Amino acid sequence: MRSFFRSGGRRKLAASAILVTAALAMAGCGNGGATSGATDVKSGPPVDVQASAWSSLEKNANDEGALTIYSSMGQQESEPRLYGAFKKAYPNIKINIVFLGTGDLINRLNQEMSGQVKSADVVMHASPGWFADTYKAGNLAALQISPDNQSAGWDKMLDGNSYATWWGFQYLLGYAKSQPAPPTDLKALLDANPHAKIGLVNPHVAQAVANVYETLRQTYGDGILDQLAASSYTIFNSNSQLSSALAAGSVDYAYPDQVNTTGPLIVKGAPIAQEATQKAQAGANYNVAVIKNAPHPDAAQIWANFVMSKAGQEAIVQDNAPAGTVPTSVPNAVPWKAVNFLDATQWTTDKWNAWISKYWTPRFK
Repeated sequence: MRSFFRSGGRRKLAASAILVTAALAMAGCGNGGATSGATDVKSGPPVDVQASAWSSLEKNANDEGALTIYSSMGQQESEPRLYGAFKKAYPNIKINIVFLGTGDLINRLNQEMSGQVKSADVVMHASPGWFADTYKAGNLAALQISPDNQSAGWDKMLDGNSYATWWGFQYLLGYAKSQPAPPTDLKALLDANPHAKIGLVNPHVAQAVANVYETLRQTYGDGILDQLAASSYTIFNSNSQLSSALAAGSVDYAYPDQVNTTGPLIVKGAPIAQEATQKAQAGANYNVAVIKNAPHPDAAQIWANFVMSKAGQEAIVQDNAPAGTVPTSVPNAVPWKAVNFLDATQWTTDKWNAWISKYWTPRFK
């Protein structure tokens, strides 16, 4: 599992360094007349902002009055606590959300950035490789860290990158309420019910899914894949399809299940439930970053810092119970270090394809 708590990689600026001249000297670029912290520093490593400069940034953000967020985080029936908490803290900043699946969102972002289209202010999705590549290409604004987030240890967690891994989720075991509540261990379920009618997600659709099955294999050995292959399984090409099938009664169990696709169906009254397994915990995490040419750069910095803040971290855990996890200390969160997150540097395309050929294809048709 990858650690996000390595040291180093930050720059400190005194309050006066937020001014245009110093920012140009340290960041190596500017926008020729910007007056706020966010627009002064265009790209590069994260920057610590002192209290007076942060107050000015908040004022400028309120004056901008709007914020466009590109997100692949699942929609919920009621307003997520995260957005409600932000509106309470910053009532003068209007939130506009563009929601797309991660793959579609990345395609749109890449097209807009290549065409110098100013649309997104902030981006949040679950593809860490995209953030790393986009940051290296200089297309993300330098993330400015508020005094409160400095105190919370985010300089260390960022490890010199201007994108924050701010929350993650554990994949869950979904089940129909017509069935007995399953044990919090997938192997125990299959031991007790070897022909369980279970829905699976195709690992061809994402490295994160392959990582789930590999986590099972590392925990229990190859036999767990044999047990899944011997069950009454149905393979689906997305978590949305899997959740719908579970709600419709086409399958009795669902794995790996996501809170943001099944949760809304539970809210609507579907006779299904979810639980977090206690072994072989696998998941994916979300990053947040400010786009370099954001139309509302100060509001974008406020949002990025808010989701990293205590209030934002608590809200996202509540929104994603029982699967939510964050790198800070929040009650009722799944322990961050207990989850085997997708590591994009390890799950290269070659490894992904090789894993499928060796472990999946011989067992599942």
